[in-house]
Amino acid sequence: MDTNSELWRDVAGYEGRYQVSNRGRVRSLGVLMNPWIDNGYRRVYLRSSGSRKAFKVSRLVASAFLGLSDDQIVDHVDRNRSNDNVTNIRVCGYSQNKCNCAVRADSASRVKGVQLHPIKPRQRRASAFRVRIQVNGKRLHLGYFDTVEAASSAYRTAALKYHGEFAHF
Repeated sequence: MDTNSELWRDVAGYEGRYQVSNRGRVRSLGVLMNPWIDNGYRRVYLRSSGSRKAFKVSRLVASAFLGLSDDQIVDHVDRNRSNDNVTNIRVCGYSQNKCNCAVRADSASRVKGVQLHPIKPRQRRASAFRVRIQVNGKRLHLGYFDTVEAASSAYRTAALKYHGEFAHF
C-alpha cells in the first residue's frame, strides 16, 4: 500500500454515507468530520436511521484496511492512541495488546516487569530487584537481581522472546 497517497473506503454498514481513509480521517458525504478525543482515542459519531453511534476512528480504519473483526483489538504500535494511520495500527488479541502497554505509573522501580523487592535481615538472598513476566496468562519468575539495569536487561530479553513484535520495555 502506498503510504503517501490517501485511500478512502466505505465504512461497513454505512456505505455511501461515511468513508474512512488510511490516514485515519473520516468523512461524511465528502465533508471531513472533526473527531473528539476520549481517553486519548479519536472518536466520531455515525448516524443511521435517525440514531447515532460513537466509533473509535482506529477501529474504523482497521475494519476498512486490515480486516478487523468484532472480537479483535486494535493496537497502536507507537502507543499514541490518537495516531490512527493504518501504518501505526495492527490487529491483535487482548494479551498481545497488554504486552505493548507502558510501565505502571506507581512502579517503584520505574521499569516494566521489575519490582523493588525489600530484603529482610534473615534472608539469604541479597538481591533487591525481582523480575517477572506474564506469558499466556501465567506469570513467570525470571529471578532476583542486584541492580535495576541487570533486572531490566533480563526483562527485555524475556519480552523479546515471549512477546516478539509486541514487546515494549
